Amino acid sequence: MSYKFPFETLLKHRKRIEEAAQRDYFQAKLAVDESLDKINGMYKSLDQTRTEIQQLQKGGNQAIASINQREEYINGLRVRIEQERQVARQLMMVAEEKLHILMEAAKEHKSLDKLKEKRSQEHRQAKKKKEIKEVDEMVTMRHKRGSVA
Repeated sequence: MSYKFPFETLLKHRKRIEEAAQRDYFQAKLAVDESLDKINGMYKSLDQTRTEIQQLQKGGNQAIASINQREEYINGLRVRIEQERQVARQLMMVAEEKLHILMEAAKEHKSLDKLKEKRSQEHRQAKKKKEIKEVDEMVTMRHKRGSVA
């Protein structure tokens, strides 16, 4: 007779909750990573534009309009970078929240899993103890029959 854990459906439910929380966290983490990559791309564009301005400044006065245009681009890019940084902060807060939920779900699942293992071990020990007792009784019965005969 094998052991049947009475809370198996609850254990499965908590496992599904943990898996859903894990998916949610990884999606939130992916959104944070994408936002940070976008910010890094903007900073690279900013650096590249500054390099272009330096190149144009070496060229002389003919490129003043082009330099002004790039300066406007840099100013606009700074505003977009700041906006994206705010978005990234919000996404980080959401990801942190999702991580907390995931940790709680994992903790609940693990505690129930430990209970299942403990009860299963207790069941095996009780079963083993019962088998030993039955064997001892059989040996005692045989011994009694042997001494009576």
